[in-house]
Order: sequence, then C-alpha cells, then structure tokens
Amino acid sequence: MKYVCSIFFSLSLWLNILAVNNVRDSLENLLSSQSGNQRLQTLLLLSDHLTYDVPVDAVKYATEAMQLAEYLRTDSLKFKALKIRGYANGYTGNLGESMRDMDDGLRYYISLSDSVKMAEAISDIGYLFLNQGVYDKALAHYQRALTIREKIGDAKGIAYSLNNIGTLYWKLGKADESLFYHSKAVDYFEKNNMEEELGIIYANFGEIYLIKGDDEKALQYFERSLRLNHKQTHRVFEANNLNSIGRIWLNRKNTQKAIRIFRNALDIQKDAGDKNGMALTNFNLGIVFRQLNQPENAIRYFEEAIMLAEMAQANEVLINSLSQISEVYGAKGDYKSAFTSLKRGKLLSDSIFNIQKNQQIEELKTRYETERHILENSSLKTANSKNSIIIRQQRSMLTMIAVLSLMVLISIWLLLERRRSLDKLRAVELEQKLLRSQMNPHFIFNTLTAIQRNILQKTVREGVNLISSLASLMRLTLENSSNEFISFAKEIQSLELYLVLQQQRFSDQFRYSIVIDANIDAENILIPPMLVQPFVENAIDHGFAGINYEGVLRISYRLENDLLHCEVEDNGIGYLKCVKMKSPEHHSYGIDITGQRIDILRRKYRLKVSVSIVDISDDVKTGTLVKITMPLKKNSEV
Repeated sequence: MKYVCSIFFSLSLWLNILAVNNVRDSLENLLSSQSGNQRLQTLLLLSDHLTYDVPVDAVKYATEAMQLAEYLRTDSLKFKALKIRGYANGYTGNLGESMRDMDDGLRYYISLSDSVKMAEAISDIGYLFLNQGVYDKALAHYQRALTIREKIGDAKGIAYSLNNIGTLYWKLGKADESLFYHSKAVDYFEKNNMEEELGIIYANFGEIYLIKGDDEKALQYFERSLRLNHKQTHRVFEANNLNSIGRIWLNRKNTQKAIRIFRNALDIQKDAGDKNGMALTNFNLGIVFRQLNQPENAIRYFEEAIMLAEMAQANEVLINSLSQISEVYGAKGDYKSAFTSLKRGKLLSDSIFNIQKNQQIEELKTRYETERHILENSSLKTANSKNSIIIRQQRSMLTMIAVLSLMVLISIWLLLERRRSLDKLRAVELEQKLLRSQMNPHFIFNTLTAIQRNILQKTVREGVNLISSLASLMRLTLENSSNEFISFAKEIQSLELYLVLQQQRFSDQFRYSIVIDANIDAENILIPPMLVQPFVENAIDHGFAGINYEGVLRISYRLENDLLHCEVEDNGIGYLKCVKMKSPEHHSYGIDITGQRIDILRRKYRLKVSVSIVDISDDVKTGTLVKITMPLKKNSEV
C-alpha cells in the first residue's frame, strides 16, 4: 500500500509540474509575437505565475515588464511588476533586493494616497522583516496595515492582517495567541472560498499544533494545505509543507519515509531556485542521517545547508547547521573541524544578536551619564547667571542718579520678570529630562535582569526570540526617550513587548489583554511615553505576589467627550494589602516619578491628567483598578 501511495504522489507531482510548464510554454509562445501593451500584460501574467514555482525566472520576467511599463509610461503596471519582483526576490533569498522593491512601491502608493495599496505594501514589508527574524518591525508594520484596513473597512485586507499577526506569534512560539488570530482570519477565507490563502493558513495551523505537541492534528492540516498547494501549483509552499510533514515522520522515528518526503521537497526547491528552502531541507536530511548513525551523509547534507544558508542569508538555519556538524565531527574524533564549526557558529550568533544587544546597552548607559552631566552643568550655569543679575542690580542701584532711579527700577523689574519666566520654563524642561533619564535605565535594566534568569531555562530559539524582543524594546525606549510625547501606536507597541517579556519571566503565570477603542486614531493621538508601564509593572511584581491562581491583567483605552481614558485592572491581592506588605523603606519609584511627570505636564502644557487607584476588595474578587484620564493631544498640536 505504501508503494502505491508513493507512486500516486509522484504521478500527482509530475502532473502538476506538467500543468505549470504548459501554462508557461503557452505564455512564452505568446511573447514571441507580441509588443507594446500586449507584451506587458503577458509578462505580468507570466512573472506572477512563476513567482511561487520558479522565482528566479519570475524576477527576470518582472524586470522586463518594469522596463517596458516605464517605456510605455504606465506607472500602475510598473509598480505591479515591482511588487511581483519583490516577492520573487524574497523567495530566491535576495532579501535586500526584495526590501528595496517593496519600499519603492510603498512610496508610490503614498504619493497616490491609495490606502488599499499602501496597506498591502506595508504588510509586504512586514513579511520581509518576519523572514529576517526582526519581529518587532514585522509586528509594527502588520499593526499599521491592520489600522489602515480597519479604517477603510477592507474586510479582505483585515483577514490578511490577522493571518500575518498570527504567523508572527507562532514564530515567537506563542501558540494560543497565534491560534486566536488565525481562527479569526480563516473564517473569512473559508466563507469566500479563497483556496490560495487557505493553503497558507492551514500550514500555519499545522505549525501551531506542532508547538502545542499535537502531531496528529498538525499532520492533518499540513496535508490539507499540501492538497491545495498541488491544486494551485504553488511549488515553494508545497515544498515547505513537505518539509513540515517530513519533520513529523522523523519525530515518529519513520526515517525512511522522512527521507523520501525531504528529497521530494528538495527536488521541487531545486527547480524553483528556492535557496532558503533548500538550506532547510538539507539541514533536515542531515538530522535524519545523524539519527541513522551515518556521519558521512550527515556531514554532506549539513555542508550543503551551510553553503545555501549563507547565500540566502538564512541565519537561523546556518547557526543550527554549524552546531549540528560540529557535534558530528566531535563524535568522529575530528576535534579540529568540530571546534572550527562550533567557533564559527558562536561568532555568527554573537554578531547577529549579542553585539547588537551590548551596543544598545552601552548606548543607553552613555546617554544616561551624558544627560546627568548636562543637567548638573546647566544647573550650575543657571545659579551663576542668577548671582550675576543680583550683583549687577546692586551696582546699578548704588550708582544711579536720582532723576533716573524710577526708570532704572522699572527696567530692572521688567528684566527680572522676563528672566524669572525663562528660568521657570527651563527648570521644567530640565526636570523632564531628569525624570526621563531616571526612568528609562530603571525600566530597561529591571527587564534585563528578569530575562537573564529566564533565558537559562529556555531553548536556543526561545532565547533568541527573547533577546530579539528585548533589543526591540530597548530600541523603542531609546527612540521614545528623546520625545515628551509619542504616538499612541508606539506606546502600545512598547507595552506589548514589555508584557511578552514579563510573561516569559513569570513562566506564563498570568495572562493579559489590551482592549483599544476602535475610534482611537493610533498614529495621530499623542501621549507621554511609558505613562501606564509603572502601574502594569506594579500589578505584575506586587499585585500577583504570592497568589495561588492565574493572574489576569486587563488594559483598556477608550475615547469619551474628547478625553482618553485608560484603565489597568488586575485580580491580584489588592492595593491596600500590597501597601501593607511593603517594608517602610520600599518605594514605588516608577509610580512616584509618573506622579512628578504628570505635575510637569500640567504646568508646562496645562494638560489636565488625573490618576486614581482603587482597591477592589469584596466577597467576590480582589484586585486593583488604576484609572488615568487625559485630554486628547494630536500631531497637529505639537
């Protein structure tokens, strides 16, 4: 029976390849007799058709289509060809070229104020960042695209964005969050019979269930996706699914079946020119032959994976392949080769993650020290300036002629009033800088300590994801700290990253939700940075301290009467009990500083911000509710 299935699969694969080639041959035959706009349309069809099957050739035809469209002065078709080429370059591993194409397209659609195309281009750029492992930028682009699509009521686009965010969460290993977003997206795709999108999302469901440890359910979804890939002749996706199915059979110790499936995937990827996919498949075959105790075959496949991963900039596959081949060399007694491979993998890992992290930490420390010295020097200059004014005033009063004394006194009084106003404004600005310089290092280094404890107990992939999230949070903090106000979207992005890190720190002992009013214009509404974070930190560190049940944290934002209302609610031990448990020496510096910042905002901008903390303590539940209210401040007011 298994041989019949193998023959059937091979025949099915051959028929699909034949179908692809027939369409390609027909379109290429048309090109030989076409020119002008007709040739342009055929080139677009041909490049689009080959994007997932032979992306190398798709790049060639899309480039010709762009040149022809430029000659014919047909901008809309030129940028359609540009998008096709961007996707095809991504599948061949040329991520730099792909990013340039997508950026060019985005600028064009922004100039046209075409919201639908803008959202598509932003989402495409997010996809490229996702493939490079830059998850913070991927999430930011996906959320930006979702905001635009919700604003214009683009139901299909919203489904795409939800699917993209779900994919990002399974990349981060967060199965439940991924399942939530994918489930919302798949409803739309199934109702509208969108087979291409269903093929992708079913594969995503398979990856989610692999994370959850349900191999059987994962296999069902991968096979459903594979059938749709066959039907759509999307060969790159087909090979990806075969890789996932092969991994399942490898986990089940059916190595021969895994080898057959991986080799089928490799044949497809070679025809398509998919270097990234070929690197992963060779890595999987190396793992199989290592399990079969065939070190020479394992080394051969790992070496091929290393070469292809370097070409495609597939850093994760490259690091894993170097680690595996080092262990195989070590088992053979070839310690020199083992050490060389291991050292190379460690250097690569350091260059990608640790160096960037250390540089950002040093930048943060330098920034803090610099601002502290500037503050001290400025204070000294201000004091000296005041003393000089007093001395000049005294000398002037002693030497004044009686006739001019009244005029001089009036002049001095006006000068002092003006000086006093300037000093007050400068003092407020210096105070704001001081608060910011105290708050950012406190927040960042506290989080670093938490990650340091947790990362020792996690896998390499989870460790990499944690460091990536931390680096993203540090980068956002550095950007935001130079501004007294930031966009609402940036605040939510920072808060999401902070909560992801805290969940890892406490081993998912609590869950959270962020609820945002649909009427909030996230890009145009401005708020002070990290205004809510100290209350969230207090709820996690103190509110959930010592509880024997799952903590729940709910953060909500809503608009009412031109006021932005924020609520932070937890089901912890309650505010009063939390205060009683603290020692007399303990102070919540984050909350104290937030209070001082609010005072400064009231004085400088006449911004009436109010904060109230309510203890929830009754027979039904306990917890704390923090309410923050502030008037709306928009970009146009800055």
